[in-house]
Amino acid sequence: GGGSMAPTSSAVRRSVLREEVLSRERVVEFLQEKEGSVLRAWLWYFDPDLELRVTALQFSHAAREMGLGGNATATFAVLDDDKSGELAFEELHEEDARIWRLFRDWASPQI
Repeated sequence: GGGSMAPTSSAVRRSVLREEVLSRERVVEFLQEKEGSVLRAWLWYFDPDLELRVTALQFSHAAREMGLGGNATATFAVLDDDKSGELAFEELHEEDARIWRLFRDWASPQI
């Protein structure tokens, strides 16, 4: 008998999940569930240098570290609205970006 080495359904599912392109809504939902807010996840994982933007490579590293799943490169391309090659925090979550800017503006004179 020739036993075929067909992948198991869980192996196929993992492969599909690795290739999945995630929507902005799914990414935001994941970050909120994982860290409590998009802002916290952005600062801790994506943008610890406080540049307010990340490259595709930075995004991929952070996504992997957080366990986001999906195809990080393709997901980044979907999120990068202006196709600049960098993801600005506003492109990911406009409201949390606004809150962060207000805080920075308030804190700047205090320092």
